[in-house]
Amino acid sequence: MYKKLFLKIILVMIGAGAAILLAVCYTTFLPQPATAKDARSITILTYKNIPLSTLDGFHTRFPDYKVNIERYSRLNYLSFLDTKLSQENSIDIIELPSSAYPDYIRQDKLLPVSSLGLFARINSSALQYLRDTSGSSYYYGVPYQSNYLGIWYNVSLFN
Repeated sequence: MYKKLFLKIILVMIGAGAAILLAVCYTTFLPQPATAKDARSITILTYKNIPLSTLDGFHTRFPDYKVNIERYSRLNYLSFLDTKLSQENSIDIIELPSSAYPDYIRQDKLLPVSSLGLFARINSSALQYLRDTSGSSYYYGVPYQSNYLGIWYNVSLFN
């Protein structure tokens, strides 16, 4: 009688061990789902409505990228922006109100734009405004429509 009980206990323990081993192998050796960076996504933080049609040409040229647009109220936008900027790899591009542009430069939250080729088609008065506001000969953003856009981007996008 004790022999049968002992045999049942051993079989249950072997079964439980096999189940645990299977679970460990499943989580360790099978490919894991793609992370956000593997999925090649770009996150834009803004306080304006950005029409999705604006992205049509981008999706045609870069079909592997997913663009996530996070829109916040203008009233609390800078608070949301500061929170997001403190989280590593949370956003790739920001829209910065022109009123906050000088403060972000003084606080070293923006770096100068090093590739000036994209400025070739921008109105010179908008570029002069950026220089005047920054107090230097560098540009810390890209003028956008009638307002000015500060750019914060994830360097790994361009590597």
